[in-house]
Amino acid sequence: MIKSLLNFPIEYQFRANKETIIKVIRKPDDLFFNLRGVKLFYTNDEDNIIDFSKTTVELLLGEPLKKNLKKSKHWGNLRIYEDEASIQLAYEKSRLDHLISSIEANEKNVSNLRIAIFIHQKELKKKQDSDYKGWLIESFAILNVMQS
Repeated sequence: MIKSLLNFPIEYQFRANKETIIKVIRKPDDLFFNLRGVKLFYTNDEDNIIDFSKTTVELLLGEPLKKNLKKSKHWGNLRIYEDEASIQLAYEKSRLDHLISSIEANEKNVSNLRIAIFIHQKELKKKQDSDYKGWLIESFAILNVMQS
């Protein structure tokens, strides 16, 4: 009851596993880190507003567009279409590069990687289309920082 009075964001925490497919895309002006097949590890979504149990979740970290950086009030988006979920997050290039380097140096670090996304309760209550659903991600955190 107190949680809804304070309007805390809902947290969804994802974890890589043995089946997770990892892709690093390096271009001269862009850097992307893609994890396909991450699993929901934790959520405080007591109402089960978003059900990830039957979806394949793909998580993409990339550099934010510079023109949107200052005026943006969110750091990514979550889209669900049928049995596919796509989470796209804007992450500072130097931090993204450090994360990728850490994983490339020791691939076992992927199993320690957890990424939490936070979606505002008002955003979750927005009316959604039955085939396609989408939400803005207020913030995110990378947890269990890699070990060397």
